[in-house]
Amino acid sequence: MLILTRNLFKVVAPFALLASSLLSAEEILIQNTSGKSIQAEVVSRDGDKVTIKRNKDGRSFTIPLSSLNADSKKKVLKELERLANSYPKLEADIVIGKRRNYSNGSYYMKKMDITSKTTIKNTDLNRGCPPCDCHIILVGQDQREEDLFSVLSNQKFELTPNHKGAEFEAKPVFTKYDSDNKGTGNIGGYKYVGYLLVVMDKESSVILTKTNYSKIEKAIELDSSRIKKFCDYEADQKLDSRMDEYEGY
Repeated sequence: MLILTRNLFKVVAPFALLASSLLSAEEILIQNTSGKSIQAEVVSRDGDKVTIKRNKDGRSFTIPLSSLNADSKKKVLKELERLANSYPKLEADIVIGKRRNYSNGSYYMKKMDITSKTTIKNTDLNRGCPPCDCHIILVGQDQREEDLFSVLSNQKFELTPNHKGAEFEAKPVFTKYDSDNKGTGNIGGYKYVGYLLVVMDKESSVILTKTNYSKIEKAIELDSSRIKKFCDYEADQKLDSRMDEYEGY
């Protein structure tokens, strides 16, 4: 880190003060005790020193809090408090394992064992991440009625993402289905087709979603309220092709 000297501050003209209201929530106007100013993002604090990043060139600097005027010090401390209760950018990786076997000696009846491992990584090296409430939801498609789906599993868990990646291994899920989907005697059953991962903060605001199934992706793009509906679904909940509750019964 570089030490921010007074020479790095500049006098801000009135139009620049007005423009600061158009900056992102993370970027604020910081002024030292000599009246010199800089537009920057507050990154972290270490004792009496705070690290900021100048967005126009991406350079980071460390300055003493005591070098700031009273108003800027108040703004910086408020931003640090906001950061402590906010979530950094997260990345998720889901590995699905599928193992199929014949069921009851039948060539067409398949038993599928499904495993999943979720890894959530904090990509911001400058700060930690509060705990997250997560759901990993597995969905299957009926092999007799292609527009009928079922929630195979909805497992809720808590993770505190770190920089290496925090992991959760879900309990295995088992399903049976008739793979002879062209046969007149097809008895159906649900074959796994995709997952939905939902990551939320402790106020139940959605931070991140990830899916590998186009129907789920399209459904939540058309109506984001479906995300929380998915989190409320229990195993065996039947869904239609729009990923809404099935009303055919």
